[in-house]
Amino acid sequence: MKKLYKQIVAFILVAMLMPIGFLSASSNLPPTPPEETQPVLNPNIRLVNPTVVEILPGQTQVFELTIRNQGFGEARNFMAQAIIPANAPFSASFINNSHLSTGITSESSRRLQLEIRVDANALTGSFPIEIRYTYSNFANENFTQTDTVMVRVGTDTREPSLTLRNFTTTRENVMPGDSFTLSSVIENNVTVEARDVRLTISGLEANGIHLSNSTQSVFHQSMQFGAQHPVSFDFTVASNAPRGTYAIVFTLRYRDTRGEEFERDFYYYVAVGATATPTERGALSIENLSSPAGTFGVLEEFSVSFDIRNSGNNAANNIRISTIMEDGNAIVPRSANVRTINTLSANNAENVTFSFSPTNSARTRSYTIGFLVEYDTGNVLADGTRERASFTQYIGVNVSNPEREDEDPTDPSRISIPRIIVSDYTVTPQIVSAGQEFDLDLTFLNTHVNKHIENIQATIVMEDRATVPGTNEDRGNIFSPVNGSNTFHIQRIDPREEAHQSLRLFVIPDAAARTYTLTIKFEYQDEFFNNHTAEAFIGITVRQTMRIETSEISIPSSTQTFGMVPISFQLFNTGRVTLGNVRVNIDAPGFDTTSFESMMFFGRMQPSEHNFYDGTIMAIEPGPQPVRIVISFENDLAEVHEVVHEFIIDVQDFSFDGMFDGGDFGDMGRPWPDFESESSGFFSSLRNIVFIIAGAGVTAAAIVVISLVVVKKKKAKAVVFDE
Repeated sequence: MKKLYKQIVAFILVAMLMPIGFLSASSNLPPTPPEETQPVLNPNIRLVNPTVVEILPGQTQVFELTIRNQGFGEARNFMAQAIIPANAPFSASFINNSHLSTGITSESSRRLQLEIRVDANALTGSFPIEIRYTYSNFANENFTQTDTVMVRVGTDTREPSLTLRNFTTTRENVMPGDSFTLSSVIENNVTVEARDVRLTISGLEANGIHLSNSTQSVFHQSMQFGAQHPVSFDFTVASNAPRGTYAIVFTLRYRDTRGEEFERDFYYYVAVGATATPTERGALSIENLSSPAGTFGVLEEFSVSFDIRNSGNNAANNIRISTIMEDGNAIVPRSANVRTINTLSANNAENVTFSFSPTNSARTRSYTIGFLVEYDTGNVLADGTRERASFTQYIGVNVSNPEREDEDPTDPSRISIPRIIVSDYTVTPQIVSAGQEFDLDLTFLNTHVNKHIENIQATIVMEDRATVPGTNEDRGNIFSPVNGSNTFHIQRIDPREEAHQSLRLFVIPDAAARTYTLTIKFEYQDEFFNNHTAEAFIGITVRQTMRIETSEISIPSSTQTFGMVPISFQLFNTGRVTLGNVRVNIDAPGFDTTSFESMMFFGRMQPSEHNFYDGTIMAIEPGPQPVRIVISFENDLAEVHEVVHEFIIDVQDFSFDGMFDGGDFGDMGRPWPDFESESSGFFSSLRNIVFIIAGAGVTAAAIVVISLVVVKKKKAKAVVFDE
């Protein structure tokens, strides 16, 4: 309590003496500068994401672009435009009026719906779309801002694969003159769209099986992954049709998104004129037939499995299942080609599996594999012999052998050009700084399924510095190779294989902060030494270095408790980027930083702009006290950066010892008059005047202190109440 009393009295005396010092020093102060005009708060529209989008040829897709007003003023009469390069194989436009807005307030976002339509025959590559914004502030000043979105047009090298599944018929035993309906399902079981799908029927004969009340083909414009389309056809068997097995051929023709055509054949066999079923006999059939889906290459193994079911009322014996190959040299069994079952009881089934693989002599086409089932029915004929029955089931399998496809390279129908694309690229760091070096890792892909490319020369065309006509800048490249060339050579890339190339590039120091386009030009040869060219585009985002500096900071090295500590300095934006949310904050635990103006907010600082900081803090704790001057600011990406200056101030505890003992005036450094030894009227009057002034000053200071304490207590109570 005693210490608190001494501190209050010291504060009163300091308050009494401060006006005298202030009056004596006020005459030397420079004139107060005129108050500056309040600056206009300007908006700043920037693209947040995405900066890169991917789309396939023939596709139409809507992308949502998120923009944000990173300025301090409202953007009024906002409009966005999408500007595409002349060589872009797509069109782009905003939909649902998302590119228009009456106002975008500070720190708020909007979503623009950009629809991109890519040509069906578009080549692979990356193309920039310039997003141009126009808007105004509240003072009707107009602004224009641009961002870049890179559009990667990719090529889906996978092939669609349609199949015909689940054949069912309304009549199992077909006799001459009968009619029946055959149903199936067209299914796309690969994650690639199939287009212009057409199913046709062939192999019909007028004196055998022919269509009745049905068309000979079915058409679907498109089938996405997992799509299923049921089909059914009505057939009639001629009354004079010879007994035997008839093959119905179903042909599926379709295209991929690049326009390449595919064709697959499926077979269904109908046995006409089978003998009547005796009352006591075994009757076998094939159920749950699993046909191989997809396309199989040379030596690639696949399996076919099915169930042999006895639906008769007697056991079937000596069952033999053998394979029938359309071309014995094209597809060969990888398992035993004959399976036997001794006995199969009535209403029972047994699973059978065969494995196959194509050989080098196979061509790219669909092959037929048959399964012949022979067995003893258990029925005894009139001549005493056992009845033996048989039937055959066929499936189709697709085979791909590129080596046999191009046996005649002069055949125009077989010529296809291998393509090289930039399938991936990595920039390290992801956003490069002007005046710095960065690494660029490129991945090149040969998209052809069976042709290699060789003697590949790639040249990186750097963007010029002077991109705006009529500028006074010297022309030159934004990027330049480090210890190397912008042209490199790749000897060979095999089909569907990749090659990698790493480069180190330098960005000129005065490059503007935006996304730049690098063009990669290819010159290469195919396996027949035909020359080809291609281009690819990649985007590099550059940002300018941020830098803020200060003048010499004016701050005392020592003070006393309750002493005022003035701090002043100048700030300079020495970088090439506009800084946002610039502020100065004093972090000093041993000082009062709230009662006086210590935190100062400057907002935006343009390049080469400067500001002046002048703040005050008061010492409250004795001893060496740390003081941190924190200068914080943001870049265009809203990333916060800080510059910190640290100091130590020696704070001495304020003392009253010897202040009224005659001699020296405490620590004030000047003598105190000895009023008791002077009895003259002058000193007596002077003493009275001093005491009167001191008393009045003490009274006024006490009232101020008491008022501050009361207000502070009220504020503290209010804070507690709010919490």
